[in-house]
Amino acid sequence: HPLDDYRDTLSCLLSISDILTGLCKDRQLVRIGGILTNTKRYTTKKGDTMLFAEMEDYSGHIELTVFPRVFYAHVSDLEPDCVLVVQGHVDMSGEDPKVLADEIWPMHEYSTSFYLVPPPDADRRVLWTRMKELFTKYAGTHPVYVKSDGSWRQLAPLYWIDGSREIREELITLMGAQAVRVR
Repeated sequence: HPLDDYRDTLSCLLSISDILTGLCKDRQLVRIGGILTNTKRYTTKKGDTMLFAEMEDYSGHIELTVFPRVFYAHVSDLEPDCVLVVQGHVDMSGEDPKVLADEIWPMHEYSTSFYLVPPPDADRRVLWTRMKELFTKYAGTHPVYVKSDGSWRQLAPLYWIDGSREIREELITLMGAQAVRVR
């Protein structure tokens, strides 16, 4: 399947079925990933081009609307069978939910970032030592941000991680599910 190489990235994103089953509200900002199918270009009254398409992941498919501003910025990525990450707003105004695209990335260029909020009752020295061990074990290209004293700090590239399911699970075990966010 064309999405098989991107399972780790897709696991960090909202699934299309979450939108279709009503877990998202109207106008909620979402990030989904999948393969683009059934693309249809449309010319507006002003003569600009926009795109209607379907995006499909392992859980289902959803209509995607790409307005001219976003279309022109990403025209080369908007071909059938392209594997993409799309950020946009959910539109519940019609019969079926759809996503209005605000930003688009080719899946192979998309990199998730990790946002960690250490538990307030944790021994910071012990936690930092264990975090560094994990960062070394799972070294990679995904930026890591840690909330400290009320502000976010990006860690040096030396501490960036590979983004795998394993590192996510280990960070959740170490810090708790509420402390680990992936975007």
